[in-house]
Amino acid sequence: QQMIAAWLESIELQLGLFSAPVLAVDPLAAYDGCKLGVTCPDMVSHDLWIKFLSERLEVARYDSDAQVAMLASLFHKTLDVVVGSPNPRITRHTAAIGTRFRLLQCALTLVQSEAMPRSISKNVLRERIYCSSLDYFCQPRSVPPQRKAQLIADYNSLLMFWNSLHADKKHLKTCDVGDFIAPKPGASGTGVQDLASLSPTAE
Repeated sequence: QQMIAAWLESIELQLGLFSAPVLAVDPLAAYDGCKLGVTCPDMVSHDLWIKFLSERLEVARYDSDAQVAMLASLFHKTLDVVVGSPNPRITRHTAAIGTRFRLLQCALTLVQSEAMPRSISKNVLRERIYCSSLDYFCQPRSVPPQRKAQLIADYNSLLMFWNSLHADKKHLKTCDVGDFIAPKPGASGTGVQDLASLSPTAE
């Protein structure tokens, strides 16, 4: 709980992955007194944090329902459902692409596992993951400031998330809230005729 409280505090203080957007100066439109240096948010702390969360999730999903619920709550409070907000919760800086999608990969692993029971909360968390992934692309094109090795690692994280997202369709074949079985015609109980009698237009 202390770790989760510290994570939420980093959101409130806009640290690291949750840094406020910084307007970069276009080198082709430079002016006197402008700073052309690249300002990158510090991702090291959140990278280590997400690595720990991923390892903790792998253990908790087979061992502790309480920890699974805590991690699900953490993801709910971290990921937003708004796409294209002028003040995003997670920074869209190119240097944060790997950290962002490693976090989303961790959350998607939880959603796709059986550790999280079928519920509306699970559906909402899946929607938050989708929205957070799309939100990254709501920014102008920019040149990545990462070194080659880091850029390759970030690209692999994005590719891994894409593969997991592409495989997510098999988890959507049945409703996560509950399977609906249509009643057979003429069957006893609430059949088609019974449902029609409950319609507001029925007399």
